Amino acid sequence: MNKKSGKTIVIIIGIVALLGAGYLFYSDESTGKQKIPEIFTEQISELGNSGKEFVYIYSEECSACDFYFPIVVKAIDKTRASMYQVDYLKNENTDFFETNNIYNVPVILEIKDGKIINRYEGAKELQETVNIIE
Repeated sequence: MNKKSGKTIVIIIGIVALLGAGYLFYSDESTGKQKIPEIFTEQISELGNSGKEFVYIYSEECSACDFYFPIVVKAIDKTRASMYQVDYLKNENTDFFETNNIYNVPVILEIKDGKIINRYEGAKELQETVNIIE
C-alpha cells in the first residue's frame, strides 16, 4: 500500500467516525429529551403563576411512555406550551405522588398558580394531546 492510499483510508475512516458521532448526537436530540426541562416534584408548586403550565410524568422503564414521548414533543412544537418533565422513578419526593394519587405513568398535569387543576392519564394520540396543552 502506498502513502496516497493510506491517506485515503485515514480520511475515509475520519469521515465515517464524524458521521457516526453526528448520527448519535442527532438521534439523542431527536428524542426531544432536551426540549422538555427536567424538574423535581418540589418545583411543581412554583409553576403556573403566569398562566397554565404542564408537567409530563414518565418513567424510563415505561413502554407507554416511550411511545408517548415523541407525541408530547410534537404537541409542544405545535402549541409552544410550557411543559416540564419529572421522572417517576428518579424522583425522591414520593410523598407528592402519593398525595396526588399518581401511581401510573404517563401522566400530564396541568398546573395553575402552583396547583394541579387537571390531570390526563395514559398515552394519547397527537391531536388529543394538542387539545390538552393548548
